[in-house]
Amino acid sequence: MTKMQTIQVHKIGRDAKDIIINDQGVSRHHAELIALKDGRYYLTDCNSASGTFIFRNKQWQKIKQDFVAENEMINLGKSQYTAHELMAMSQKKKPSLSAENSGASNHLPIGKVKRDPITGDIIKSDSPY
Repeated sequence: MTKMQTIQVHKIGRDAKDIIINDQGVSRHHAELIALKDGRYYLTDCNSASGTFIFRNKQWQKIKQDFVAENEMINLGKSQYTAHELMAMSQKKKPSLSAENSGASNHLPIGKVKRDPITGDIIKSDSPY
């Protein structure tokens, strides 16, 4: 049996319950930052109006989803933070979810993300792409 990673999902946005950013360029439900037990972070744009960018190779790169380093700069609206700073801003008080209990798989999604049109949450897709 494969051991499942423990993950913690942090929703980011103006109306988010986890990481609130008061910036009119940030969507109400802008992005999700997933903290993996092994210390890595996975960032997903939630179809935000202004996009989510990471500073890599001396330029801002727009992303839909990608792993981010703890001190890599992330641009949300007109605001810039590192994953470490966003985690410090988290209002999350509940314990982390086990991937086994949350319905998530061992692996984070690759390719296009299928989302609930109302909540923006990632929903299960039968397609691997």
